[in-house]
Amino acid sequence: MLTNLLVMLPITLIVLFVGMTFHEFAHNLVAYWWGDPTPKELGKLTLNPFAHIAPAGWAVYLAIFVLMGGLLGQFGPILVIVLFIVMYMRYGGMSFLAIGLARFQPHRMRNPRWGAFWATAAGPISNFLLAIASALLLRLLFNPFFAYVMMARPSSISQPMDLVAVLLVASVYYNVLIGFFNLLPLAPLDGWHMMLGILPGQFLMRKQVPVFIQQNMAPLARFLQEPAFQWQRWAQATQMVFLFLFLISFLPGIPSPFGILIGQPTNNVVLALLGLSL
Repeated sequence: MLTNLLVMLPITLIVLFVGMTFHEFAHNLVAYWWGDPTPKELGKLTLNPFAHIAPAGWAVYLAIFVLMGGLLGQFGPILVIVLFIVMYMRYGGMSFLAIGLARFQPHRMRNPRWGAFWATAAGPISNFLLAIASALLLRLLFNPFFAYVMMARPSSISQPMDLVAVLLVASVYYNVLIGFFNLLPLAPLDGWHMMLGILPGQFLMRKQVPVFIQQNMAPLARFLQEPAFQWQRWAQATQMVFLFLFLISFLPGIPSPFGILIGQPTNNVVLALLGLSL
């Protein structure tokens, strides 16, 4: 178990480092294309990972990886839950999960609404493209099945090229995972900001909202009248939902919401990219 952890930890860190760099660079580059000079002013138009890194997020993910590695048995998930509660109270939200930071200002773009949408969407899209590129390279140079098995059992790695194969499989897996994770419509993830860009500021006039909804579902009625405005007001509420889903995903004995929302789609897409049977 310790051997598996020691092998996969550096591989995971390398993959996340590359994935984070392209993710944040894509945010900044597309924002710049839409007319926002902020990324250039702050030196963010670079593939230098240290221009984008968020140290607190890396510390948190490193702690999760070690705690969930099985070395502490059933106490690992409990310690992860405690860590999340402490960090949430420390930061007043879920921003501590960010391993990279992009800097752009929609009001400086030619079209603030759609510029912000595409600048935000560029991050997850870059991760999916990295996953596809890694899968193509893996299928060209290695046997995807054996590489996939070696990632699940790192102790079976016997030569340097095996490490390269596992690195490529990990790149496919984690970039797909990062992509799906960031598409969740919960603040402060990219999906929340994308929803904000899609939703119109004005939608239904009050008289157009059904009377039943006005009388019995006031939050929904207000949302139907001003979707983008209400969505922005609900940012803190969605962060609470995010925290709740994260916490119960680590509780033993119950179905993991993130396993259903992220884990299953990630596994299906990874297997499809590797050409393996579902």
